[in-house]
Formats: sequence, structure tokens, C-alpha cells
Amino acid sequence: MPREAHGWQHTFDTGNERVARAGLTSFEANAHMMRHSFALRWYSVGRLLYERQVAHLNAEEVRDFRAQFGDTWYLVKTLLGHADVTTTMDIYLEPFRDLDVSLLIEHAHGFALSALMASMFATHPQVLSDPVAGEPA
Repeated sequence: MPREAHGWQHTFDTGNERVARAGLTSFEANAHMMRHSFALRWYSVGRLLYERQVAHLNAEEVRDFRAQFGDTWYLVKTLLGHADVTTTMDIYLEPFRDLDVSLLIEHAHGFALSALMASMFATHPQVLSDPVAGEPA
């Protein structure tokens, strides 16, 4: 059975308490943050797949493909259940708006893409970085 609208809050509260007891006092999560993480992850994955799918097409064919099937923004909009793609673009995926993914892909061969993205988004106000990253194992 699905949980009630705020039914997950107790789960996150419990998890946040355990994380705080482990010494990570500046880190907590909630369902809304997970939606943002989900959106960011699927935008990046979807964009990589989309670029591969249309790589053999010329510019006009890419426009036709996009008109018929939508683009990565519409994929994430659908996954999140938004009625309007502008909600997805303006709120959930704002950190990616100015990111030229094509340029990233072009230069990513053999490159630590995760490290690049981590450094790019480290100070973005809407992106929460891993609080454990960088700590000795």
C-alpha cells in the first residue's frame, strides 16, 4: 500500500537522527530532497542516452526527433509526474540549465566525470554534496 502524503517523514526523521548520532550533524535528508536528487540523476543519465541516440542524425533530423519524442526535460517531467515541463526545468533541474552537456560528453572520454560534476556543483545552493566524501576510509 502507498503511504500517506507525509508518511515518509517518520522514516526520514529516524534516518536523520541516526546520521546525526554518527557525527554528521550538518547533513539531513527529506523526501523532497530525494526528488531533486532523482531528477538530477535521471536528467544526466537521460541526456547521455539522448546524445547517443541522435548522434548519427543531422541538425534537422534531431529537431524532428525532438518534436516527435521530446527531449530529456520531458523524460524527467514524466518521471516526476509534473503537468508542465517548466516546473521541472525551473525548480528541479535549475543547476543543469546552463550546463552544456554536449561539451561535457565530448571531453569526458577517459575523464573523471563524477569529479568534474562534484566540483562544478560543490557550491551550488540547490545541490547537497556528500558529507562523507573526502573523509579517510
